[in-house]
Amino acid sequence: SSDYSIDATRDRLIALAKVGSWYEQRTGRKLHRTVPYSWRHRGVQAADGTLIRLPTVRLGGIRYTSEEAIAWWAAAIDGGASA
Repeated sequence: SSDYSIDATRDRLIALAKVGSWYEQRTGRKLHRTVPYSWRHRGVQAADGTLIRLPTVRLGGIRYTSEEAIAWWAAAIDGGASA
């Protein structure tokens, strides 16, 4: 599938506003607070030219992504996701 659906009962949710600190903990690099929103709205161009948007879900008025969705998204950009 070319899309990832977040499963709120299974995935490890991360509030979109907290993705920057999550990213910095794992990479040691800072991420501007607007970048995850850009990934969600505008997407990032994959190797094959398609735009891949970061999957999110809205729960209780808060927008979330998940560690699993980020992994899927990164693989899709690199061309490693199954289409």
